[in-house]
Amino acid sequence: MDAGCHCLCEEAMKGKLNSFQKTMLMWNDLQPYNVVNVVRVPLELDEHRIKAVIIDELTEYGLTNLKIDRKHGTYEYFGGPAEIDINFIDGEGRGEEDQLVEQIIEDELSKPFDCFSIVVPFRFVVVNYIDRFILIAVYLHVISGGDSVWLLVDDLVNRYRSGSHCLACQPEARIRPGNIEDSSFSKSIFKYCSFSTFEDFCSDITLRRSFKLKYANLADYDAGCKWLTVQPHEFKTLVSTSKKWGVTVNDLFFSLMLKSISPHVAARFDEKRRRKLSVGGIANLRRELKMDDPRLMGIFLGLFVISHEVPEAQGLRELALDVNAQTRRIKQSRVFLLTPLKFFMSRLFYSFDRRHKFYPKYQPVCMGVTNLNITGIWEQEGRDMQMDFMAAVSTGPATPLVAAFTTLGNRISVGLSYRKTVFTAEAVEMMMREFKRLIGEIG
Repeated sequence: MDAGCHCLCEEAMKGKLNSFQKTMLMWNDLQPYNVVNVVRVPLELDEHRIKAVIIDELTEYGLTNLKIDRKHGTYEYFGGPAEIDINFIDGEGRGEEDQLVEQIIEDELSKPFDCFSIVVPFRFVVVNYIDRFILIAVYLHVISGGDSVWLLVDDLVNRYRSGSHCLACQPEARIRPGNIEDSSFSKSIFKYCSFSTFEDFCSDITLRRSFKLKYANLADYDAGCKWLTVQPHEFKTLVSTSKKWGVTVNDLFFSLMLKSISPHVAARFDEKRRRKLSVGGIANLRRELKMDDPRLMGIFLGLFVISHEVPEAQGLRELALDVNAQTRRIKQSRVFLLTPLKFFMSRLFYSFDRRHKFYPKYQPVCMGVTNLNITGIWEQEGRDMQMDFMAAVSTGPATPLVAAFTTLGNRISVGLSYRKTVFTAEAVEMMMREFKRLIGEIG
């Protein structure tokens, strides 16, 4: 351990919540809105050591004792000692490893953080095996996007392995809150946006032709989770195919997910008008907002929507070209910069009576897709061990299915979280098999 290192953060750890964060808090009132990061570490577990590393890390970064003031729209980390939830599980004899991890993820996605009092917005589960362990980091999504937390997880693993890694000692390398207020989005709108931005915004806010999924119980937020891995040879296929077709890998992700979910939403073909499947995408706005450093924690994200009928007879290539045409327009119009306005309008019309049905009825999105490449974030040079990884995100009330793509080098993990009131576990497993089959088909 790095004895003698007690560089507690003295810098102000507070700021204002932006529109995205305020909306996340609203979602969190209906369903715990959490993110789960999972990493398999090929080292023997020392429980006392990993516990000390986690406690020291969060304390030294000042990421403890968080208070969210909803009335004034602010937050503050008071830092200092705190009781951090770290749960140890013996994985031996507990059945198949992937199924155990999926069950833990489901439990953690459904377990709330107390946002009405002072709270540590992180908790951990450590699953022990004879020659390795699985580190599961859970955090309140309101506080950060995935890039900053993956840096934190990477630092935890390196510190456990080396016993002397402490980025908190270096002020310029500390993970700390980065504040972006809605006024910063407004400046970006005037700098980047055009009339087409507002045209696309009106289309996104109404989704007049989007199919409305059937919910068995709108108030049931019980969540499930499945995950799959895209192997290096499959990743190579995706990259070469995207170049050959003149689309991006992200376009292929959207197309593969649309094709995979389509058979399970076949009822839309009986509709006269609402026949499209709408998928919500996430844009990382760090560059536009001048918050490029992933060590700055916060939500610097924008939303956009891809909509398509996905006819049964249409091939994957034709679908990918259609999706690419939409994403090119989105990049040109930068409609994602209007996300604060979209959320402001949502909160304006959102009410206690409407809260369960608001999104399914007025903004019907069948799936959300997030994509985070941590290759440049996670330290790889000099690492003498390969670790498996994945992330899963709560669905929230806005969509019943979220596919979280996480890329590290030439490997991709996909965490599929879903609301059980819409999709069964069997249906999601069939989507996963179809996703893999389609990759094999284009290969």
